[in-house]
Amino acid sequence: MSKVWLIDIDGTVCEDIPNETPELFVTAKPLVGALDKVKEMEKTGEIWFFTARTNEHSEATEAWLDKHGFPYQGVTYNKPRIKQGQTYHWVDNRPVMASYTPRGIEELVTPEVEVSYEYT
Repeated sequence: MSKVWLIDIDGTVCEDIPNETPELFVTAKPLVGALDKVKEMEKTGEIWFFTARTNEHSEATEAWLDKHGFPYQGVTYNKPRIKQGQTYHWVDNRPVMASYTPRGIEELVTPEVEVSYEYT
C-alpha cells in the first residue's frame, strides 16, 4: 500500500527559518541528506509538505522546493505553531504513524507506540 508522507519544512529539510523573517525563506540552506531522504521516501508514496509558513509565503516556499529539486504533490500551509514543551497530537479516522526528527529528516525517530481504540 502506498504511503502519504507529511513533511515539515523548517528545521526538517532546511535550516529553521522563523515566520518572522520570511525574507530568509528563499536563501535557506537545505539540510545535509534531506533531499536524498525525501527522494527515498517518494519511492514508497506521495510527498506533501506541511508547514507553519502562511499562505502568503507560498510562492517563495514552492520556488525554494523547486530550486532544490524536492519532489512533492503539494504544500499545506498554516500548520499550528506550537510553543516549547508542547507536542502535536494527531486525531484521525485513518491509521497514522508519526516520526520525530530533532535535527532534520536524516535523523527520523519512530517511537514505539501502543495503539488502542476506545469506544463510548
